[in-house]
Amino acid sequence: MKKTIAILLACLMLCGILVACNTTEQNDSKDDNVSETSTETVYGADLPVKDLEGRVIRILCQDYNAQGNGSILGFNGEVIQREDYSEDTATAVDIAKAEVRRVIEERYHCTITGDIKPGSQVGTINSQVASGITGEGAYDILFDNVNATASQWLSGTYLDLASIETIDLSNPWWDQQAVKDLSLDGKIFVAMGDINTQDNDGTWIIFFNKRLAEEKVPDKNFYEMVDNDQWNFDNFVAICKDVTFDSNGDGTLDEFDTWALGTELFNVYAHALAGGHKIASKDSDDIPYLTLQTEGMYDAMAAITDFYSDKNTVMIANDGRFDHRGYPNNWEATIIKAFTDGRELFYMGGLMNLTGFRSMEDDFGMLPIPKMNPEQDRYYHTVSVSKTSALAIPRTVQNVEDLGLVIEALGAMSKNLVTPEYYDRTLKLQASRDDESGRMLDIIFASRVFDLANIYGWGSVINEFYHTDSNYVSRFESVSARAEADMEMTIEGLLD
Repeated sequence: MKKTIAILLACLMLCGILVACNTTEQNDSKDDNVSETSTETVYGADLPVKDLEGRVIRILCQDYNAQGNGSILGFNGEVIQREDYSEDTATAVDIAKAEVRRVIEERYHCTITGDIKPGSQVGTINSQVASGITGEGAYDILFDNVNATASQWLSGTYLDLASIETIDLSNPWWDQQAVKDLSLDGKIFVAMGDINTQDNDGTWIIFFNKRLAEEKVPDKNFYEMVDNDQWNFDNFVAICKDVTFDSNGDGTLDEFDTWALGTELFNVYAHALAGGHKIASKDSDDIPYLTLQTEGMYDAMAAITDFYSDKNTVMIANDGRFDHRGYPNNWEATIIKAFTDGRELFYMGGLMNLTGFRSMEDDFGMLPIPKMNPEQDRYYHTVSVSKTSALAIPRTVQNVEDLGLVIEALGAMSKNLVTPEYYDRTLKLQASRDDESGRMLDIIFASRVFDLANIYGWGSVINEFYHTDSNYVSRFESVSARAEADMEMTIEGLLD
């Protein structure tokens, strides 16, 4: 880690960009010889630098460890770290984030600070921003759930990032799929990329137990199925059919037994999206339209609900059967515990569970969510709208163009220092326990998509996926008019 930082900082110093400018004018100089000084790509070497004369930039970040989920661990902030941050206990990712902040503070002569708070408190501050509160204690950058900020986009609470001249969302340190999917009529109010890591953690994937795979389906190599384009929903269902059994011998299938798949009702939607079926798509003018009631969506729902209604194969944390148990968190007590105990072949959920799974005795691997049909030319992966951090800028910010300079620099330096630690080392090597899972992560991260209808909550359509019965046609019909009206209201509000 320290060697990587030293190499990159040496390259940047050769470019002359670590020396603070003696003027408040932007320095547009560029050294085209950066690539000759190191074999590593250095991002942001040509970004403009400005002396901000000690400006204090305050960040508000939701605490994703404070959601009552015992298996979600290790989040210590985006750009900033917790007050108890120490290099003695910090992860390599935390150290890299701290170094990024230090370098940018020195380069731009500014101070970057802020607070990490539970989601409920962040929501309160969201309301304060909407009221136009400024001055001491106000925030310049927000990292919050993408759907939490979406509720404020129409009110003008947050700035259109595309309108800020010093922010270029086409730069490689921004998630280009997020830029494409989250924009509406060319406006975009949140962004994600190398500057934050919780957006990666909010990606939905399939975990699998290697020991159970060898015992129950020894003739199947899941990685080879992916490589040979055989990792599809029908094959996935076939694998699951003969796995679940009454492993404690009490005559009842419950959360204490061994299961083929541990999942939740949200994943009905995640499987549908894995077939490329969004609730809403966009036309060539960047205007959304509903794609809920299509033949492809209905075909996908038929297959998914048929599988999820099989109570002898699939354990669903929130389908009601565990509500009477008195668990503080059904997910933790059922599907997550079964996986960590080695009693579940597949677990479908967020990558944020990865840290909690490291203490497992059994080895595990990671896989894409199966394609819905073999004819698909690609995978599609959903990103949780409630557990994914996204950057937004409150409308109360002063000198926003200067702030944009710092944000771009933070993104570029994070791509240099944070992403290699998070992705190549932490995920691929340490946590995944095998090289194949690293390859799977390449596929997963390259195939993430974002659905505006889910993010905005148009017609509360997403709730109609939270069922395992076959009445999806009537449910979708019952909410389509409301969803259409909500969508039109959003479009009109943003076009004004």
